Amino acid sequence: MGFGKLLEKKMKEKNIKQSELAKAVGIPKTTLSSIISRDNNKVEIEKFLSICKYLNCDPEEFYSEYIQEKEKTPHFIDNKWEALRIQLSSLSDNELIELHNYVKYLYWKRNSNEEQD
Repeated sequence: MGFGKLLEKKMKEKNIKQSELAKAVGIPKTTLSSIISRDNNKVEIEKFLSICKYLNCDPEEFYSEYIQEKEKTPHFIDNKWEALRIQLSSLSDNELIELHNYVKYLYWKRNSNEEQD
């Protein structure tokens, strides 16, 4: 769970709507909505501190909840895309072609099974 979801949780606890918070801290509602829906962790520090001030919560609360949630997430899930990127970068051109063909086969197989159901 990133900052966006933690923010959404805090807003629900305090019964604060996105439009209210956006107006209070001076950011577009679309920006706030994007932070929440994308579970964005990259929030400008000024915005972050303004949000904390309006919600009357210590910035540490977000950090500690984030760490608690992160500890619940298995490490391999958290880094699976990075691990895949590293593995792919070590493949030869022929191996990448072979992998691409295998992925196409998996899509074909899945689509064939769906058509049979």
